[in-house]
Amino acid sequence: MWLAASAAFAVCLIARPDICASSVKSSLELCIRTLIPSIFPFLVVNSILSGAGGIELAAGLVGKPFSALFGVSGNLCAPFLIGLISGFPSGGSAVAEVYSRGGCTKEEAERSLAFCSNTGPAFAVAGIGGMLGSVRYGLAI
Repeated sequence: MWLAASAAFAVCLIARPDICASSVKSSLELCIRTLIPSIFPFLVVNSILSGAGGIELAAGLVGKPFSALFGVSGNLCAPFLIGLISGFPSGGSAVAEVYSRGGCTKEEAERSLAFCSNTGPAFAVAGIGGMLGSVRYGLAI
């Protein structure tokens, strides 16, 4: 099945290179104008908070109730909060950071991605609203 799908895709690329080039151009423009500006600042803030001890601070403040509620390490409460505010990929990136530092097990990291990596309000407003051409649409979502 994958071979047939790949062959069909290759035929379409060869048969209509003008449509493919136009699609690539519009996709790159979308990334440069909307997605990168709406996601990049949150990834930077996530890295700064992680490096400055924000994960440990959040775990100390609300780690125990968070752990009891979700059944995962309290160290994952910071990625949960980051995911709520900024959405993906920031929440997922924060989970990966906690896991790489040994703050949770692989199983806890995998389970926490279900609720730490989601569409946050910032991404809905800036990312989706930008893709739809109006911040108002993002606010409505």
